[in-house]
Amino acid sequence: RIAGVDKLWSKGFDGAGQTIAVLGNSNFKLSDIDSFAACNNIAPRLTIKVVGTARPFESVTDNGSGEWLMDIQTAMSLAPGADIIFYKGKDIFEALEAVGNENIADIITSSFGTTPSCEALDNGGATYKRFNTLYKKLAQQGQTMLRGMGDMGTLACAGKGSNPPDNLTPSIVSGSGSPWVTPLSGLTISQVDPLIATPWNSTSRGMGGGSGISIFEPRPAWQNAPGFDPTITNRFSPDFVVQSVGTILYKDGKWGQGGGVSMAGPLMSGVLATIAQSCSNGYANYRLGWLNPAIYAMAQDKLGFTDITTGKNMNFGYGGFNAKVGHDLASGLGTIDPKTFPTEL
Repeated sequence: RIAGVDKLWSKGFDGAGQTIAVLGNSNFKLSDIDSFAACNNIAPRLTIKVVGTARPFESVTDNGSGEWLMDIQTAMSLAPGADIIFYKGKDIFEALEAVGNENIADIITSSFGTTPSCEALDNGGATYKRFNTLYKKLAQQGQTMLRGMGDMGTLACAGKGSNPPDNLTPSIVSGSGSPWVTPLSGLTISQVDPLIATPWNSTSRGMGGGSGISIFEPRPAWQNAPGFDPTITNRFSPDFVVQSVGTILYKDGKWGQGGGVSMAGPLMSGVLATIAQSCSNGYANYRLGWLNPAIYAMAQDKLGFTDITTGKNMNFGYGGFNAKVGHDLASGLGTIDPKTFPTEL
């Protein structure tokens, strides 16, 4: 309901004809995927591709990666008719290079990190430039690239185990400042209709939806929206926020709960695959493509998004931006409006 895909499902759209790529670097239990699919009456459409210098994939017997299980299961549940490819690379760059070179996936989701983890630690911008080059290739090929912005609020450089964080320098996750990627952050929803929601944060656990301003990338001309602060001259992220808590995960033979900003990309990949099928008019190779200019144009027409006006994306109670009326750095354009996002995109 929060994404509007329930109405598309009722019309027979389930993401068929679309391919979602999930990027990762470790193994998981294939039996967990099969059990999740069987419980939800889904026929698994998963392919594993090992790329670059990664070790062969193994269906582990225990302690499989909950990260990739959550990504795959979330995407599968929202677009059960879509094909899903898990690209296992030694690092994020190997996975990105493979997905761009093969050019099979229509929608790509990544909650995969790198070192350095934030732009402020990227000396000279080498990591940023590498991300930007790979993301640009995907956009030019018509592939939609989604990524989560991490769980550190505005403190992507902070020590994750520290309370308070040992580095209060505001910074964004490496690569999320590129104009060719759609960075997403988290949302806590306490009521669906009418929507009551705030930017995601957990002061007791030291987590908050990532956001901030790039130190490398000037603000693109298309990045404008009602309420936008004109004094911001560089690319800012996230572009929008989606639910980041409460997904059901099947791992190690039992049910549990997953969440965090990592689930934002997989959630939207499933939503977008279903929307793409509904827009395709039966055309076999239809792609939504690079989203960013379109979503900001929608926001300027006051379509596609529901404004988030209260709350803050803190981390351990530190940092963060305030949500406000119109665009803000805590929630971007807001969250998707189930009535207009699927029809206007």
